Amino acid sequence: MTPDAASRRYSIDALGRLWEELKAIGRRDAGDQQLHVAIKTANESKSALVSMVQIPRRQTVLPGAIALAAFAAPRMLHLVAESLILSGFGVPRSKLPKSRIIVCGSTQYDAGVHGLIEAAGGAVVGDYHSGGELSVGSTIKLFEPAPRRPSETPLMELVADRHRADLAASRRCINAGAHIAQFASECGANAAIFSYFPEEEALTWDYPEQKAALEAAGVRVLRLPEQTRPFDVASNRAVVEAFVRGVGK
Repeated sequence: MTPDAASRRYSIDALGRLWEELKAIGRRDAGDQQLHVAIKTANESKSALVSMVQIPRRQTVLPGAIALAAFAAPRMLHLVAESLILSGFGVPRSKLPKSRIIVCGSTQYDAGVHGLIEAAGGAVVGDYHSGGELSVGSTIKLFEPAPRRPSETPLMELVADRHRADLAASRRCINAGAHIAQFASECGANAAIFSYFPEEEALTWDYPEQKAALEAAGVRVLRLPEQTRPFDVASNRAVVEAFVRGVGK
């Protein structure tokens, strides 16, 4: 995912090979028209996820486990997500506790760390990982109407560029410090807890820059020991509770 022409060409070619393999087991005659429809459908799904999850969370904050479920649900069950988010179930931002924390690092597959934060009197105001806000991703700007005109970027290149810019990827080329600091500010966070799986060490490359940027913005940072599946609540309880209470003083 390095920002150069050779890396981009590699991504486009790899995606093209995947496309051919998918057609071989699906629709062999699929072309730009079908790909255009698929991209449009995905864009609509992402837009729905933004409206149902990201925007309301700026006004009310759901409990950690409910928030993770809400992020996952739109990818499968839109009505479930809509009922969770739009039902008014949540804490108004004006009534949040003093410890307002974003959870960062590897994907959180369960809400163990969220439960510890909330049990200690804090609130999770954002999920900066591929199971939370970063799972939304950006839409792909499509030309209308299909099919593509000769002067426009080929669809496969549009898809490749979208994935090369994916913030949830472990090997990405972004200003990691500035981006997470902006996210924390938008969430109204004053602390961040990082938790990583050992096999996802590439994510940790950004940690020093992210920690420095957050602390420069007045956001306190805690990095937990290597994460397990399921999250080891017992061994992390004391350090999380002490951190949350320290932030709240």
